[in-house]
Amino acid sequence: MIGRRTDRSLVKCGECGWVGMQKDCMHGYSPVLPDDVEPMEYCPKCRAEEPQPFERKLKCPECGGTLVPKIGAHGIFYGCVNWPECLATHGAHQSGDKMGQPLGTPANKETREWRVHAHTALDVLWKKTKTKRKQVYAWLRKEMNLKRRECHISRMNIEQCKRVVELATIRAKKEGLL
Repeated sequence: MIGRRTDRSLVKCGECGWVGMQKDCMHGYSPVLPDDVEPMEYCPKCRAEEPQPFERKLKCPECGGTLVPKIGAHGIFYGCVNWPECLATHGAHQSGDKMGQPLGTPANKETREWRVHAHTALDVLWKKTKTKRKQVYAWLRKEMNLKRRECHISRMNIEQCKRVVELATIRAKKEGLL
């Protein structure tokens, strides 16, 4: 169909955890794997036989459908199965042990906007001073009584992001940064 995008299959090695595209296989590549194409013969990293389809699914925050891993121009991401009606996407780690894993928690448009505000407010505290980013996040953890794992803006809800903006603004004003 003209104008319809094709999916590219992601696979994961059960031995070493490598995640990649079907195009990386040793027998060739087709953007959409037809029925007559055999699965990947072996992992290009550890040579284990037949990596399996990468099956990570997330709930779509926009339509309630499912976000599934895909490959785009900028690498791995999660896209809604209800595309093109739903345009929701979510980022993924592009390399390392977490390759293909989601970046934080999927969020709807309003939550994403508040996460941007929270980052912007926090950035003032370390970009305009000699304070290290790590120190700012340690301060934030203490102020919000969060564990290290919880203190990632990519995992925060709207209320938490509003609190980050409030706390960062108060501190920035006290330090004469605003």
